[in-house]
Order: sequence, then C-alpha cells, then structure tokens
Amino acid sequence: MIKYNKSVKRESIKKVTINKEGVHYLKLNGKRESILFSELTKSSSPSPFSDDVFIKTVGVTPYSSTRLIIFYQGNEKHITFSNTDVIYTGATGNWRELRGHFIQGIALFCPHLTISESVYSDFFIHPETFEFNAKEFKKTFLFAAIFILIILLGIDLYTKYRFGYSLIFD
Repeated sequence: MIKYNKSVKRESIKKVTINKEGVHYLKLNGKRESILFSELTKSSSPSPFSDDVFIKTVGVTPYSSTRLIIFYQGNEKHITFSNTDVIYTGATGNWRELRGHFIQGIALFCPHLTISESVYSDFFIHPETFEFNAKEFKKTFLFAAIFILIILLGIDLYTKYRFGYSLIFD
C-alpha cells in the first residue's frame, strides 16, 4: 500500500491548463504531459458513422463514468480534467469549463475531426458557445432527484398497504 501511494503521488496531476496548442498536465513530480491539437488524428474505423471525438461509458455500476475519447497519434486516448488528486494537490473546481474549452479547441484548431453530438448533450456543453450549461445540468439533476423520491415513496406506500408497515414513515 505504501508503494502504491508513492507511485500515485509521483503521477498526481497538480495543474491542468488549456491553450491554443492543446491540454497540458503538470504533475506533482515536475513532469509535464501535453496532448497537442496538432497530434489529434481521425478515427481508424472505416465506418462513415464513426466520430473522431466521442464519449464512452466505463462500468455498469452506479459509479460508472463517462469518458471523453479522442484519437491521439492514431491511438484511442481518454482525456480527463477532474483527476487531480485531492490528497496530494487540490481539487479541480472548473473541470466542466476545461472540458468545454478543450472541445472548443478541437472545433477551432482541428476542423477535420468530427465531434459526436452526444459529447455536447452528455457533458451539458452548448454547441455554439462551448460553455457549460449549468441551468440545464441543475434541471436534469433536480428531475432525477424528484423521480427517485417518487419511486421511494411508491415503494413505501406499497409496503405499507401490502405488508402493513412503512419503511420511511413509521
């Protein structure tokens, strides 16, 4: 466990910056890793329906994550903006805005690449302004919370009238 923590500490991302060249990661050990817009390539899939920038959901649990996938130097690569390590550095507070700026950089500096529409809708990015749509995000979150609450109340009412006891209101 100590070896793992030391290796994680060395590779922890301290700072994420985006400029006209690409996205740059400054690691805690001083190394700098960059993904340049000039090195982004088209998808290797022969299908005309495949996009060059798309999302992929990893995992089937409630903790599954949606990842932004690009093709970097011919290989599929996952781009992250929120993986700064809270223990060793600080938390990235503006990762949604960073993602929008990265998508904007792809649209501006790599017009030959196609961006999937699901990137805009799943990450709540406005397609024209490339800004994070906080209003739509809050509305979706509120709708999901109300829906879960209605389901839980329905289960409670069912158990109350079917079995004679309530799970929530007792």
